[in-house]
Amino acid sequence: MQVKFSFDVPQYYTNRFSKTIREKIDVVMLLLDVLYCIQSGIQESENGNLVIEINDIKRLYFFEQKRYYSIAFPFVIKKGNAEEKKFSFYCNDFEISSSLLANAQEVVTQLKSQGFSAIEYIDLIAIIEDVSLDECGKFDNKKADSLWSIISYLFTTEDSYVRYDYDEEHVEMNHPLNHLDVNYSTYGTYKIGLPDSKKEFGKDNKHYMSQSWFQELCNSSPVKNIDFK
Repeated sequence: MQVKFSFDVPQYYTNRFSKTIREKIDVVMLLLDVLYCIQSGIQESENGNLVIEINDIKRLYFFEQKRYYSIAFPFVIKKGNAEEKKFSFYCNDFEISSSLLANAQEVVTQLKSQGFSAIEYIDLIAIIEDVSLDECGKFDNKKADSLWSIISYLFTTEDSYVRYDYDEEHVEMNHPLNHLDVNYSTYGTYKIGLPDSKKEFGKDNKHYMSQSWFQELCNSSPVKNIDFK
C-alpha cells in the first residue's frame, strides 16, 4: 500500500534542509531535522515542498525552485487519529520520542563538531554514554541502547541520494545546465546531464528517468552500445 505525506516547510527549516550535503553525517543530521520539523507540527499540504513516500520504496523528497533532492527514508512513520494529527516514528523497533530525538540530535551535533568519520565508533560510544546520563547523573542503559541502535543504523544504512540541479551559474562541458548528482562527496563527484529542465525527474510523481533517455545516454558513449529488448 502506498502512503504519501506532503508538508509545507517553514522558511527556517527550508534553510536547514537546503544546506549542502557533503558527507554521511550531513545526511543523518538532515533526517533527524526532518523528524523534528514534523513532530513540531508543520502543516500537511497537497503540494508541499517536503514529501515522504512509503511503499516498497521509502523515500523523502525536498523541492526548491531550481533544485531538489531525494534520499532514502529509513524510518517507519505512523499518523495519529484525526483529532491528534500527530506523527510517530520508529527505527529498529524503537519509537523515537521527542526526548529521544533531542538526545540523538545532541549526539550527532557533537560528532559533527569533532569532525566525526563513519569509522570512529569509539567517539560515538563515548558521546552516547555522556548523553545517556539522567538528571541525577546516573547512567540510563535503556536510553543508551536506543541511541546506539538508532544512530549506528543511520550511519550504516544506504542513503540512495540523488539531487536535481538547474545551475545557470556554473555551466560548462562537465557541468550541464540540467543535471542529476547521485553522490555528495566532492572527491568522487560526477554529474548526469538531462535533456531538458525537470522533464524526467519532477514534482508530479515522475521520479524515474525514461528508458529512451537512458538509452540515448548510454549509446552516446563510443565504448558502449546498449540495446533494450
